[in-house]
Amino acid sequence: MQSLSRLDLIRALRERTQRLEPSTRPVPAFAGAAPPALERLLMGQGLERGTLVEWHSASAGSGAITLALSVVGRLLEQGGAFVAIDEVGELYPPALAGLGIPLERTVLVRPGESPAGWASLWAWEQALRCRGVAVVFGRTPGLNDRLFHRLQLAAETGGALGFLLRPAAQRGGVSKAAVRLRVSAQPTAQATPGLHRRRFRVELLHCRGGRVGPGAAAEVELDHETNHVRLVSELADPAPAALGVS
Repeated sequence: MQSLSRLDLIRALRERTQRLEPSTRPVPAFAGAAPPALERLLMGQGLERGTLVEWHSASAGSGAITLALSVVGRLLEQGGAFVAIDEVGELYPPALAGLGIPLERTVLVRPGESPAGWASLWAWEQALRCRGVAVVFGRTPGLNDRLFHRLQLAAETGGALGFLLRPAAQRGGVSKAAVRLRVSAQPTAQATPGLHRRRFRVELLHCRGGRVGPGAAAEVELDHETNHVRLVSELADPAPAALGVS
C-alpha cells in the first residue's frame, strides 16, 4: 500500500508539472558580472538554476518561511511551476497568494509521515527533476552527505532551484547548498495604523563562488499588503534604499 501511494503521488506530480511546462519561461541564471550586494540575492537575481539554497531559522518564528516565500513569488514572475513539500501541513494557500505566488502554478505536496522522512525525500527528488518546475520549497529530513548529493544531482538535472528550510541547529551540518542564509525576526518600529509589516535580519552564511562575502547582513521590512520588501539598513556594503521584491 505504501508503494502504491508513493507511485500515485509521483504520477500526480508529473502530470501537474507537465501541464504547466509548455507555458513556462526559464528562471534567469546570473551570469557575467557578480551581484553587488546581499539584496540582489533576496531579489532572486543572483541565484543560479539547478542549485540549492538554505534558509536557516535563527529561532522559532524567525520569519524565514515568510521571507523565503516572498523571494519565491519574485522568481515565479519569470514563469515555471512552484512545488511546496509540506510534510507537516503548515502552508496555507491564501497566504501563499498574498506573497505573490500564483496558485494556478502551485503544486502542494503533503507526503505524510514515513520512516526517516523517505516519502518527503522522494517527493523532493522527483520535483527537482521536473523541467517545468522553477522552485521546490520545504523542510527536509536530516540530510547526510549522500542524500544532499542526491538532491543536488536532481536540481542539476531539472534546472530547478531548491529552497530548503533548516533549523538553526543544522547550521554547522553537512551542506552542498550554493547559498546559505540565516533569518531572524527583529522588532518592528512604531506601526502606522492599517499597515502590516514585519522586519527581519538576514545574514549570509555562505555563497559559493564568492559573489557576496560571508558575513554580509541586512535588515529588511516586508509589507504584507503590497508584498514589497524594503531595505531598512544594510549592515555590510552600502547599496540602494529598496529591494524590488514584489
